[in-house]
Amino acid sequence: MLRYLADHNFNQPLLDAVIARCPDLDVRLCRDEGLAAAEDPLVLAWAADNHRAILTHDVNTMPGFAAQRIKSGQLMAGLVEVDDDQPWSILIEDLMLVVTCYENMDDLIVFVPLR
Repeated sequence: MLRYLADHNFNQPLLDAVIARCPDLDVRLCRDEGLAAAEDPLVLAWAADNHRAILTHDVNTMPGFAAQRIKSGQLMAGLVEVDDDQPWSILIEDLMLVVTCYENMDDLIVFVPLR
């Protein structure tokens, strides 16, 4: 199972609901890694260095910085972009699919709900 890093803005109750269904999920929080106030490029670099895909709700800047890393040939350990304006039942089911099915997310940007 992949390892994840939850961005500082990730909805904690949503993350808790996913962890309740997948207790073996290896997820760290940006705030616990000293990245709570870090800019997106630093978060992406830390995640790549630590082989963790990122869980985020940041649709404004994070996908662009992730795409820049991919384009420049830098490792991008994966980005899961979660639209938290959707019903939680859908988000939890789709996140469960992502965290249990993907074995490698290098250079992938995945949008949840899955389209």
